[in-house]
Amino acid sequence: MASGARQWHTEGMEPENLAPFDRPAWWWFALLDGPLGLLALLALRPGLAAKVRRRIPLQSDRTLRAVFALAIAIHLGEGALAWKNAKKRGVPALPWALQTTLVGFPSLLLLNQRPEVENEAQ
Repeated sequence: MASGARQWHTEGMEPENLAPFDRPAWWWFALLDGPLGLLALLALRPGLAAKVRRRIPLQSDRTLRAVFALAIAIHLGEGALAWKNAKKRGVPALPWALQTTLVGFPSLLLLNQRPEVENEAQ
């Protein structure tokens, strides 16, 4: 999608009008993954965190690692949820799960806007 605002709009969301995979706007990746990458560097490289602490206040190494672990757990959970929801909506589960694990909720919101596929067995 070219615009982040468009992802909240559901007009034209009929299954025949949808590609099997869609991406959130590029800036979502920068906005969410940039800080997560910085957190990873600080949490996993205590020497770097110590250098940063000389210039600006920063949480303890233990806190940085805990916050990073929590962020990773949340992203993995979102990815698992995307896998389940993609299967329910009849779209390729792997690309949706990987993208959602990487960028998080913007991808999950796009996926959840898609209509569910009717189950013919019912």
